[in-house]
Amino acid sequence: MNSGAKDLGPRSRLGWVKSFVLIPIAWFMTIGAPAFYFVGVEERYPNGWLNGVGTFYSVIAMAAAIYACYLFTQRRQNPRRTGHILAALQLVFPVGPVLAIVLPRYIRTQPAKDGIYMSGFYGVSLIVTMARDLLGQSTDTSILRSLMNVDDTDGGGPISITSLISIFLITFLLPIGLGYWEASRDALEETEGRLFEQVGQLKQRDVQLEEKEHQLGQTSERLEETSVRLEQTSEELEERSRASEEMEYELSRKEEREIMARDIHDTVGHRLSLVSLHAGVLEMLAQDDELKDKAVQVRQEAQQAVDELRGLVHVMRNPAKRTDTFDYDNYEMTDLADVIEHVLGAGHPVSSSVFVTDPEKALGLLTKSTYRIVQELLTNAIKHAPGEIVRVKVKGGPGQGLNISVANPVTGGVRGAGLNSGPADGFALTPHDPQDSASSTSVPQSGESALTTREGGARVGGLTGIKERALAMGGWVLVTEEDGEFRVDAWLPWEKGSAAE
Repeated sequence: MNSGAKDLGPRSRLGWVKSFVLIPIAWFMTIGAPAFYFVGVEERYPNGWLNGVGTFYSVIAMAAAIYACYLFTQRRQNPRRTGHILAALQLVFPVGPVLAIVLPRYIRTQPAKDGIYMSGFYGVSLIVTMARDLLGQSTDTSILRSLMNVDDTDGGGPISITSLISIFLITFLLPIGLGYWEASRDALEETEGRLFEQVGQLKQRDVQLEEKEHQLGQTSERLEETSVRLEQTSEELEERSRASEEMEYELSRKEEREIMARDIHDTVGHRLSLVSLHAGVLEMLAQDDELKDKAVQVRQEAQQAVDELRGLVHVMRNPAKRTDTFDYDNYEMTDLADVIEHVLGAGHPVSSSVFVTDPEKALGLLTKSTYRIVQELLTNAIKHAPGEIVRVKVKGGPGQGLNISVANPVTGGVRGAGLNSGPADGFALTPHDPQDSASSTSVPQSGESALTTREGGARVGGLTGIKERALAMGGWVLVTEEDGEFRVDAWLPWEKGSAAE
């Protein structure tokens, strides 16, 4: 089948009728047309050489007629090629309107434009065929004259133009009309087939849509159930998170208070015991009654202070025992630089700078608080910025106070590296504005909250112990993050004239 041709499918009943009835009639007419021409050769060409040419032409026309009869049987296999050859034979030889046999199928199977061209060519060749047939003067040499029963040789009169036009229109319009009628019928059947196919597809899609709608309904129900469970889980997680933060905060406070209670008991309690002991010795050695009474009063006040201190320590202490990995009692302020390098920062990149005036004069409580603050800040910095250099600076002396600064880079997108949690912009921890402070960092104003932030006072569990210790000693803590560096500055008071005993 040529490009653009239509497949007509199995042969219909009408096709069988045309094959077994119309085709034999077409064969008879096709063979009869050159026979009429051959009989009228002498009448058309009375001269000798023209008569010979006419006879030869009649023989060729008979061969063309036989070939045309063969082509009738090939109209289904290749209607385009068959139509073109029959059109040429009809135009050149007296074989009759042979194209009319193939023209309906040609119109049905070929594109509409080609069907119009072939119909026009058929009309032209039909005019030529009729004109060539009318060259015969008698009913024996002309098929048209035989049909109209008009014999020009015996003065039968002229041919009726109306009859001639009628024969032309019937011969011309009948195959064309039949072809377009069959083409429209084929198009209608094809359209019906497509409609039935589309209806079937639509029904199938309806079934699929119903199934998908059912699945979507089930999925929607599952999503709603999952959403409810997620909301419940989220609320539970939030409650647990808040409870965990509060517990962590309380545990941190209790832990630091236990350590502070122990430090206070070890230092202040020891000194009050010494005061009580010296007052008792003075009471025994005093000769003056007034001096003896004063010594007794001092001893009693010292003993009362020890008792009150023990009560305060009992309140601050947590019954749970705490085991420290670092024993502060074995070190003094003079050992701070070595302890930072070789003990607290061992195995980690730590850059330390320690400048302390008269470190041997530092009180035990100040020394322990300094070690505790440095240890906490180093631990947090190493934890949140592993592998990064941690810078530690300690500077101060009697009358100046002690400035402690620990800084580390912010890595891995963690804001506030060196803290367990906290804001990135910075916050301050302070009890009041210290007097006579030589701190190099800015100090928050007096009256501020002990834990204030630029974001509304967020609680920071990692600095809770440092805050408690600094507040207990009258110092402050400042936390900032700037240019990719997290920094904690602390100041502890160191009164001039105080010395370790």
